[in-house]
Amino acid sequence: MTTTEYVPFKITGVITAAVGSPVNDGMPGSALYPVPFAFSRALSDFEQKAIVAIWDNPPSYSNMHRSGIARCYSDKMVLARTTIEEVRDYHQRTLEAVVAKVNELSEAQHRSDAQAEVDEQVREATHHQKVKDIAKDLRF
Repeated sequence: MTTTEYVPFKITGVITAAVGSPVNDGMPGSALYPVPFAFSRALSDFEQKAIVAIWDNPPSYSNMHRSGIARCYSDKMVLARTTIEEVRDYHQRTLEAVVAKVNELSEAQHRSDAQAEVDEQVREATHHQKVKDIAKDLRF
């Protein structure tokens, strides 16, 4: 059963123990590494997919934005090829906008799912009442 109230999520911080290290082998991009973030709660499949999709096409972003680097896993997400400095200087604002947009979409989805559940319960109750009403008039 769908709960009656949507609970928005937020990024609670960087999972510092899981931040990657740069390879620094002289190849392009070798100074980049994964930076994981913790969420305040586990995300639904819808929210996980939305995080990645909206990161790839955010409402606003800096010239340092990289599409295709976000991965989402239930209660955390990872920007796969970045640096902690880029997160601080550029990506934090984009992440905040992405989370706000996903919360907005998720709340609308939640309301829609809850209404569909109520509609189904009404249909079931109506059907069962109809069956009872007709069955009481049947004589065998």
